[in-house]
Amino acid sequence: MSITSFASVPAMFLNRIQSTPDAEAFYFPDADDVWETLTWKDVGERVSHIACGLRSLGVNIEERCAIVSNTRIEWILIDLGILCAGGATTTIYPTNTAEECAFIITDSGTKFVFAENDEQATKILEHKKN
Repeated sequence: MSITSFASVPAMFLNRIQSTPDAEAFYFPDADDVWETLTWKDVGERVSHIACGLRSLGVNIEERCAIVSNTRIEWILIDLGILCAGGATTTIYPTNTAEECAFIITDSGTKFVFAENDEQATKILEHKKN
């Protein structure tokens, strides 16, 4: 068995897209609990949009971007987008309090935050007001 080494997770991810674009990458429930499939090509396009968006917003190499969300397909896509943009992912549990979120964001030097919903965004905005 041959093991290929990659310089980074984004390099491995891009290789997978190129190697098997039509293969199923993820099988997940949508908001109505209907199961959907994404191919590696689909994932690559979504991740590219996220990465390009982050770069256009000014994300620099190794700059922190946080995700406050439950486990879901969007979490995976955002994480890969952050990595492909050259950023670094900071995770915040959705059960963290507003104060804990503020500490994590400040301590890590996070510049951008992805929030799963209004409840999570409100916690982040409470921090921003203070």
